[in-house]
Formats: sequence, C-alpha cells, structure tokens
Amino acid sequence: MVRTERRGSVVLGAGGTIDLAGDHADAIDPLARFGATAVEGLRRVDAMAECGDLVIVSTFDPETGEVASFEEQIGSHGGLGGRQSTAFILHPMEWAISSPPVGAVALHRQIRRWLRPEADPQSGLRDDSRRPE
Repeated sequence: MVRTERRGSVVLGAGGTIDLAGDHADAIDPLARFGATAVEGLRRVDAMAECGDLVIVSTFDPETGEVASFEEQIGSHGGLGGRQSTAFILHPMEWAISSPPVGAVALHRQIRRWLRPEADPQSGLRDDSRRPE
C-alpha cells in the first residue's frame, strides 16, 4: 500500500491495483485472495497517525492458509489472511453481531454496545431484559 498525491492510498499487486478510497480495482484485484475484510483492514491501518507512506504485506496462500512472515515465526500478527483471519468471539446467544468487527477498536466498540445497550440503540442486544450484569 502506498500513499499517492493524486489517488490517495493505493494497493499495488503483481497484476493490478486497487484504490482504497473507492474500492475500484484495475486488472487483477491484489486484495481478493486476502478475504472480504482486507480492504477495510487496510483502510483502518491507513487511517492511523503512525501509518507510513509505504506498507508492505507478505504473500498469503489461501489454499494452505500459510502466511510468509518476514521474521522466523509461523504467522504474521496483524497481517492479512491466514489462520489469524478466522478468529471467533464467544458470546451469549442473546447478543447479536450485525457484521464481524475488524480490528481491536471495532471489537471494543461492539463489547461496549453489549455492556451498555441503553447508551446505543444499535447495541445488537436482542432482549434488553437479559443484559449482562
């Protein structure tokens, strides 16, 4: 991912590019193999004050779930794709999630909605009489 003056942040791949501002890919979408939340995940990173002008993500094999990390580890914490993308949230059945949260901030907001549904009408709590204590 690179920040450009004219197009904003753009993801470059071997066979094409995608503009993060508009989801428009030319030729081959370089994020397609990383899953449905890849664009949202990179937008989140791009919005961080500490984000550099250039972000490099390693390769990912969707068939094996393997991520080629830059260091001697078996995964890539905070990367795109791989087994780390199949996380789960264990919660009571009465609590609903409208869409999977992407990133720690989104997960925190969802948990706060569950714990304080009166403060947020879109809390996702199906039955207010069964709020957590």
